[in-house]
Amino acid sequence: MSYDNTNRGALFLNDKQGNDKRPDYSGKLDVGGKEYRIVAWAREGKRGMFLSLAVEEPRQGGSSAPAGRSVPPVAAVANVAGSKARSDEPFDDDIPF
Repeated sequence: MSYDNTNRGALFLNDKQGNDKRPDYSGKLDVGGKEYRIVAWAREGKRGMFLSLAVEEPRQGGSSAPAGRSVPPVAAVANVAGSKARSDEPFDDDIPF
């Protein structure tokens, strides 16, 4: 029996290697059987900590050049554990970056 990873993903703590612009987290995300790279930056906002996300097609051939963004960045924000925001509150789209 194999595990079905469709429509699932994971983020892992990223080694920034002295570059503060690199994402805090990175990982892979499967959407409808197609794999994407997902990155996240931990931010502080009016309502507490949140993750700012971006999704892109994976880099090909081990190239260090960034892949083209044929998939637009995700326009959603995920609450980080410990945030005081509740899911029944209206969405605050004031992203502080």
